[in-house]
Amino acid sequence: MKKTTELLKIFFESTGNEADSLIYLKSFQTLDPEKFALIYINTEVVLDSFSTFFYDLKILYGLGLYPVILVSSDSISYISLFFKGIFTDSKEKRTDEPECEILQFSSDVSIGIKSSINQKKIPFVILESEENLYQMVADISSKLHTTKFIFLNQSGPLRNKSNKERISIINIRSDYQKLLEENILTIEDKIFLQNLKTMLENQVSHTMNIAITSPVTLLKELFTVGGSGTFIKLGSEIQYIQGIENVDKRKLAELLESAFRKKINPEFLDSKIDSIFLETNYRGAALLKMNEYGALLSKFAVDEIARGEGIGRDIWNEMKKKHRTIFWRAKPENQIHKWYTKECQGMDKGKDWNIYWINLEVEDIPKVCKFLRTQAQDFIS
Repeated sequence: MKKTTELLKIFFESTGNEADSLIYLKSFQTLDPEKFALIYINTEVVLDSFSTFFYDLKILYGLGLYPVILVSSDSISYISLFFKGIFTDSKEKRTDEPECEILQFSSDVSIGIKSSINQKKIPFVILESEENLYQMVADISSKLHTTKFIFLNQSGPLRNKSNKERISIINIRSDYQKLLEENILTIEDKIFLQNLKTMLENQVSHTMNIAITSPVTLLKELFTVGGSGTFIKLGSEIQYIQGIENVDKRKLAELLESAFRKKINPEFLDSKIDSIFLETNYRGAALLKMNEYGALLSKFAVDEIARGEGIGRDIWNEMKKKHRTIFWRAKPENQIHKWYTKECQGMDKGKDWNIYWINLEVEDIPKVCKFLRTQAQDFIS
């Protein structure tokens, strides 16, 4: 493959979403290269789908991304036998073919990984045993500060055992107990999730997300907001703040302008904001103003990458815990319209604004709609 328009075309065809893919690609390319991703491929994937996986590796390699691959010794033997030349420096190898290197796991394997990536090689680290998988992942990712661990298997994401629907996002802090109590998962998946929970809570020293998907949909999982597998995170840290004077206004303005792609009116940042639900790294926020009818959701903004991590949902849930009655408005063409429609209890469509509400008194609905439609815009056109 060539790192040209042709490569990007193939890349976009694989992800199915050019807009999302560009955002994620730019984000990944700004990271230290060893932080990009740690991918575990089990023996079943190697035997049945390694050619598919290797095709995606070629695309990643062409884009300047070098995932760390974790495999068993048996898998390495199979790959070496049936994909000759993958681990050798051959003069006959095409320049666009990814160079790969086998590394034995050790306490200082992170040094070898960084060296391999600096030489533009994709490191394959040999797994000592399946029993040590989670500890090895924790050791490697903690030293590299890996942003995402991907577990590839043939069956793909976790699913509800009753209706077979994909479980798209699991927030360990808020969803784990519910998943166990509602008996949604199989026994095997419960054990699997328990191991991941233990790893994220006790063994990984930094923020890392986990994705479970199939080799067929690897690129969609990496480069789209909706993903294709099950996205697992420990949980967002959402702060409840009273008064806008208690936040970093510059960072907040950057979040708002990035999310809405418009310039915020400076006066807005000096206006009275009664409560703010803020992700600690300023990747998402809900700003509310109180009035006689309840809580006006003035702004709800989530960083583009953070949308795929469920941070918006985390903020929304915290907001609903604190405020019983909430109302807000959004432009009809706003892409979040479908989500707002699912979340609200009622709405009123208009040419300029759609009005939404939760737990609003019936007699207050006309007043709130009139009030919201007469409010000035907070962004500079």
